Amino acid sequence: MKKIAKLLPIIILSVYLAFTIIGGLRGFVYLNGEPVEVLLNWKHWLSLTLLVINYIAWFKFRKFFKYSLSVTLLLGLTGVILFSYDNLKTFYTFNSFEFEVFPRVIFAALVSVIVYFKDFKRLLSNLRTEAELDRKKTELKTLNSETDQFRFKFEKYSDQKLLQIAEDESYSEAARYAAKSLIAERSV
Repeated sequence: MKKIAKLLPIIILSVYLAFTIIGGLRGFVYLNGEPVEVLLNWKHWLSLTLLVINYIAWFKFRKFFKYSLSVTLLLGLTGVILFSYDNLKTFYTFNSFEFEVFPRVIFAALVSVIVYFKDFKRLLSNLRTEAELDRKKTELKTLNSETDQFRFKFEKYSDQKLLQIAEDESYSEAARYAAKSLIAERSV
């Protein structure tokens, strides 16, 4: 049942498109009791093609489904493809940039966020973990670079001076580590 739930956004979009195609083949639909002419255009046929691709991806190439679903939702949200006959849309303005959004596709996108919430959460967690690992690698490279500089500087120091540096908290971590490593090398 959980696997079928992940297909729910595509099923919702398919229902919208099915009503549109049926209306287009009949030539009209009833809207508030009045017949309204429905003309299908290339955006409707492209959305049908993408839905078929999504179903094929779901049943045959499951690991690519999330990409095809994302592309379909993005194209639907921006109006490149259409799933409904009435082209219901809402306009938003950000500074001087005006864009249109299609509420039916927003509904399907919200359903997909709900259905894939654990996957989104895991993705965000992985991204955060990768960022932390990158930060730690950068810190380690910096520490190694500083340690090498201190090793070069401390090479001629006596063992007693190196021991003093290694134990003194006022020195940086890189300096103390360089002093300890020089002491260890000399004692071998």
